Amino acid sequence: MSAIVEKRLKRKYTDISSLTSTYFSEVIPLRPDYSPQWQKDALIALFHIALLPNDWDSYGSPPPSQQAVNNTERLLRMIEFEDLPAPHISPVSGGGIQIEWSILSRELELEILPDGSVEYLEIGNEEPLQEGKLNPADSSELQSLLLWLTHATSPLT
Repeated sequence: MSAIVEKRLKRKYTDISSLTSTYFSEVIPLRPDYSPQWQKDALIALFHIALLPNDWDSYGSPPPSQQAVNNTERLLRMIEFEDLPAPHISPVSGGGIQIEWSILSRELELEILPDGSVEYLEIGNEEPLQEGKLNPADSSELQSLLLWLTHATSPLT
C-alpha cells in the first residue's frame, strides 16, 4: 500500500509505513501485511489528528500532546482483536484524544488525556455503566474492556 501525504511543512512521504507527524519526531509505522484493516485506518486517523494546529477548534485549544498521541498509538497497537470495527478517533479540546467503538447496544470510549493517562466509559443501551482509569501499559485491562464490547449480543452486566 502506498500513498502520498503532503504536510503543512511541504514535506512529502511516499510510503505510508514511514509517516511522521509534524509535531512529533517519531514514526507511526504501519505493518500493511500484518495489521488488521481497522488498525491501519485508526493509525492513519491518529496521524492526521497529530497534525492539528493550535486553535484547531477555534476556541484556542492546543493540538493533542505528544503523550496523548504516544499512548493512543500504544493502545491501538496492543489490541489483539482482528475483527473490530474501526473506532472513531477524535481530538479533545485541551490536548487529548478520544477513541470510540460501538457494537449494537454497547459503546466503549477511551479518553487519552494530555498527560497520557487514560480514562474509559462503558455505555450500554445509551446508559453509562462503568467508568474508570486504564493503565496504558496493561494490555489485559484493555483486552477485558474490548471483550465486554464485542460480546454485545449477551445480556448487559
